[in-house]
Amino acid sequence: MEIKFKIEDNMSKEDEIKILKKLQNAFEHNPNNYLASLFHGQLIAWCERRIKDDFPIDIYEMWESTEKILSDREAQIKEMKREFNFLQERIGALEQEISEKRGKISLLEETNKANQDATVDLLNKVRDLEAQLEQKDMQLMTLKAKIFDLLMEGGKI
Repeated sequence: MEIKFKIEDNMSKEDEIKILKKLQNAFEHNPNNYLASLFHGQLIAWCERRIKDDFPIDIYEMWESTEKILSDREAQIKEMKREFNFLQERIGALEQEISEKRGKISLLEETNKANQDATVDLLNKVRDLEAQLEQKDMQLMTLKAKIFDLLMEGGKI
């Protein structure tokens, strides 16, 4: 397929778009060429919008800009992966620490329960001893009263 067009300085937007459309059409009919992807319909549509909006078509600049963005994104992804791995390790360490703390809490709860039981036992013994002491005090008072009565009967007081 042969294409002819005239290129001049200060061509009209319409003439430039017509040239792009001719190239697009030629490569659509002959897709087995390296340049076919350069004149793909979507790229031609983008170029047409740029021409209509009075923006230059600098595909190389766009490519460089895209390469820079991709490079920056790859660096960000690499950093995020490194941070993610660090955080995963930290989570593992914290989970281990939590597990250890739970074990200690469980042991403390058991010790606390044993201490509570021992305290209750001691309090019960103290109450029993207080009751026995009170009973002994009563017996002592009764004996003192009997001794006093005996002494009074005998007239020794």
